Amino acid sequence: MNKRWFSFTASLLTLALLTYALGTRHGNLPAPGPFLNPFEGFWQLAGEEEGVRLVLLEHENLSQPVKVLFDDRNVPHIFAENMGDLFFAQGYVMAGLRLWQMDFLVRATSGRLAEVVGPIALPSDRMHRRKGFPRGAERNLAMVLSHPETHLMLEQYTAGVNAHIAGLSGRKLPLEFRLMGYEPEEWTPLHTQYILMAMTDDLAGGTPQAGLTRTLALMGQDFLDTFYPDVPAYLDPVIPLETRFDFLPVVPEPPAEPFVPTILRRHPGPANDFISVNFSATSASPKFAASNASPKYATPDASAIFSSTNESPKFSAPGESGKYATPDASVGSNSWAVSGQLTNSGRALLANDPHLSMTLPAIWTEMQLHIPDFNLYGVALPGIPGIVIGYNEHMAWGKTNSGADLLDIYEMTFKDESRSHYLFDGEWHAVTHRIETYKIRGESDITDTIRYTRHGPIAESGHALRWIAHYPSNPFRAYQGIYRSRNLEEFLQAIRYYDYPPQNFTYADTDGNIALIHNGSFPLRWHGQGRLISDGSDPAYEWHGWVPRDHLPASINPERGFVSSANQIPAGPDYPYYLGWRFATFERGSRINDLLSGSEGLSLDDMKAFQLDTYHYRAAVMVPFLLGMIDATAFGGPEQALLERMAGWDFHYDADRTEPVIFQAWWRNLYRMIFDDLYDKGRVTFPQSDQVVHLMITRPELHWFHRPVNGVPMSLEEKVRRSFAEAVRESRDENGELLTWSQQNSAIINHLARIPGLGRTHPSDGSALSLKVVSGQHGASWRMVVSMDERPKGFGVYPGGQSGNPGTKSYDAFVPTWLEGGYFEHRF
Repeated sequence: MNKRWFSFTASLLTLALLTYALGTRHGNLPAPGPFLNPFEGFWQLAGEEEGVRLVLLEHENLSQPVKVLFDDRNVPHIFAENMGDLFFAQGYVMAGLRLWQMDFLVRATSGRLAEVVGPIALPSDRMHRRKGFPRGAERNLAMVLSHPETHLMLEQYTAGVNAHIAGLSGRKLPLEFRLMGYEPEEWTPLHTQYILMAMTDDLAGGTPQAGLTRTLALMGQDFLDTFYPDVPAYLDPVIPLETRFDFLPVVPEPPAEPFVPTILRRHPGPANDFISVNFSATSASPKFAASNASPKYATPDASAIFSSTNESPKFSAPGESGKYATPDASVGSNSWAVSGQLTNSGRALLANDPHLSMTLPAIWTEMQLHIPDFNLYGVALPGIPGIVIGYNEHMAWGKTNSGADLLDIYEMTFKDESRSHYLFDGEWHAVTHRIETYKIRGESDITDTIRYTRHGPIAESGHALRWIAHYPSNPFRAYQGIYRSRNLEEFLQAIRYYDYPPQNFTYADTDGNIALIHNGSFPLRWHGQGRLISDGSDPAYEWHGWVPRDHLPASINPERGFVSSANQIPAGPDYPYYLGWRFATFERGSRINDLLSGSEGLSLDDMKAFQLDTYHYRAAVMVPFLLGMIDATAFGGPEQALLERMAGWDFHYDADRTEPVIFQAWWRNLYRMIFDDLYDKGRVTFPQSDQVVHLMITRPELHWFHRPVNGVPMSLEEKVRRSFAEAVRESRDENGELLTWSQQNSAIINHLARIPGLGRTHPSDGSALSLKVVSGQHGASWRMVVSMDERPKGFGVYPGGQSGNPGTKSYDAFVPTWLEGGYFEHRF
């Protein structure tokens, strides 16, 4: 009896503990019970309706029913009779596919993530609010709502999202809501603006200004003059060099005496003890360190952006993600258009593959939007109405990021330690205040006061931030014009309303026209303005307006028969306006131009093949030079054999090749030896690799290449030899076998909230500098090719799936096709 009673009691206790464990959050981990619940958890999601189906939407917000056809890939084709009904239906359908993703992104970018995940997200929340996300989103919303057509577009989309939310019950909530223990809130037009702010932050939210200023303090002017040119050595700009700029530029004058930031006055010239140099003027407060809860769109060192010490993520050393990174990888995007004179069909072709951080749920959602005014096909961003990249029945458009510097850091002069007044143009001005309240799950609310100057918000360091995203913008007005465009003239007129983040817009149409416009709002600056930290008290360092739209770099129907962009410098030295100096390096852009130059009879299959090209231009430039500096007799037989293998390499980063492994390690180790005293010295701006390559080849005697390493004298030749020897050792596994590239390079597709088991990792070919960009978490987020036939014919694929629910087949259905280089034909 006692034994049975004991056994029964133990069973009850075990059940109680298990129930508690499954239903309780443990630290930052969500409760596992909702996930495993057979009635309302993961398994219920597996039965979500998919496959070909026709849905008739009827709602009080609709003037008449809307037809939605889901095809065999779960792509929605929405057919409505007017714009208001169309965008209501899009909001409803998008919420059905990606509601949790939309909700999570808004919470993250509005600085409200701690409400649902607890104090771990507080640093990220503080960063987003202190960087001015709320103020920028509110200003943008006011501008969108001031235009009747975009007002209707956004209001109806919002109503559609909320109509879906209203129909949800507990067991129908997406998995992550139950796993994280919260429910979706009502969608508002402001929510959409926060997601637009997130994209601007991802694409135009960084700057090398503070890092370069610190580098100057550490290394001296000669180092900057040598390694940080305004115009890259390998010059192959977006807009061809032969392009004439037939306008009279309006360029402001620089100040008579340049401003010298405090850090330079404290440390003029090269420092002998780099580690002890304290960049206190722009040091980051530890409480603003980025957390793992930061969303997909947050930069890797997001907190540092606002504390004036960051590098733009695209250019921060070491550059490529993961253990096998090399400096300055320049992960970006590719886009080009080819005129009919170069194609086998006589029709223009367009290709675009934007490279972003890959996540599940995926960044994009594929869909078709149809009303009598326009018929669109392409990809949309969850939470944002319309199509971002795609085509209609007359023209197609693609985009790559500009890379222009759109964020300036100002050293402020305050009246006293209270920082209540700052000096500008000889007068003291009062700062303004914004009180932010943070709700924290499981803890009491806290408040924070954010101070603003005429330039923007003030960081902990006392520096102010002027950022393009603080200016009001209405991109929906531009997109409304794009959707209706029937020809090049209408498209060019439409994009004049597009402000930021600035993009290279690639265009092709059924009339055979092609074009590329470096488009957006660019601050009007004197040459070099904003290269270093600016003087917040001097009006000469203000933005002096905007570069006139008619003066933006553009290439329309060029004689060479194609246009292309890969985030490189937009124009050559003849272009009179200063847009920044640190763009993507030459490799991808030059490879595109080499493939297209002189070609004829090009087809859609060629466009696909080019997007999947694994050629590595930097290796092609560097390997012959490095081999020429090595005395092969200094190595044993195995190393000599590898040198011979490197000499016979075709410079493709294919999955089964060993040469990419060796070159990555070789170049990484060599770069670190050359700039040994820059590592571990705080946040600095590392020299871009294209300039280092150029100088190494053309000026190998340069004294910077022959400095000691860890105090040991070492010539460039010795560094090349030692770095190769180290690369050989690093390129073998524990059994001494040479590694292949796919053993080191993977496509990492994490879950947006980093929930274990809901992401994917796959070995892959390609690299950060190939046209096929696969480098850790970065890759082609959407590959699209379109033939501008009488009725356009398109193909595309992205690394994910239509559904945001992990229990459905279409959650990651496209990943295998994307990995294998396949495409899906669009049902247009």
